[in-house]
Amino acid sequence: MMWDNVKEEERLHDRGEELLEETDWVMDIMRLRKMMESSLSKDRSEKEPTSDKTLRRTRSGRVGGMIGCYKE
Repeated sequence: MMWDNVKEEERLHDRGEELLEETDWVMDIMRLRKMMESSLSKDRSEKEPTSDKTLRRTRSGRVGGMIGCYKE
């Protein structure tokens, strides 16, 4: 403590409390972005059909899950 300058000690203490209350805006934005990405991925997974009867494209562009299985 600064016994000889009480006003300066109080000013520094108040400033320290202000700095403790501040947040790092970069981390806030990163946290918000991550939250939005997880929200979007949940929305997308809910919209996708869960039925095995749905047609899916393979890497070759064919529709269906098995080779030789063409459904039009």
